[in-house]
Amino acid sequence: MRYHRCNRKNLRLRGYDYSRNGFYFVTICTKGMCDFFGAVRNGVMGLNELGCAVVRFWNQIPVHFTDVVLDEWVVMPNHVHGVVVINKPDVLEGARHEKTGVGARHEKTGVGARHEKTGVGARHGASLHVNRFGPLNPQSLSCIINHFKGAVTRNIHKNYDPHFS
Repeated sequence: MRYHRCNRKNLRLRGYDYSRNGFYFVTICTKGMCDFFGAVRNGVMGLNELGCAVVRFWNQIPVHFTDVVLDEWVVMPNHVHGVVVINKPDVLEGARHEKTGVGARHEKTGVGARHEKTGVGARHGASLHVNRFGPLNPQSLSCIINHFKGAVTRNIHKNYDPHFS
């Protein structure tokens, strides 16, 4: 049974500042839920070239957003799940992101304080190619995801499939 997008609820909190420090669960889907990134065979996800490109660009997010750490993530045939951690030191001086209970490893910076988990759990499944809500807030979750999606799309258009969306 396929899961229909129209049955999903928007889990974004109205008025919440998604540039705040926190752990954000993100789901990014392909247009039309098409299987662009590979296939699952015998319970194992096999990435194709497009899926490998997604992995490369996902891993580059912290290079472009220095206050971001990536926790657990997975690329599936038609979507990406990941936990994006925004950890700005100006909010929590000397912050240190510790190993999580799910086995993720991260670099530790500073000494002392630990970054505390917020109870947000937001999903970001909406398309960002049309910005209906005004300018993107730099270093916000929407800016991070917009940058990632744009980089992936430009790379796939240039190197693999000019009709990808």
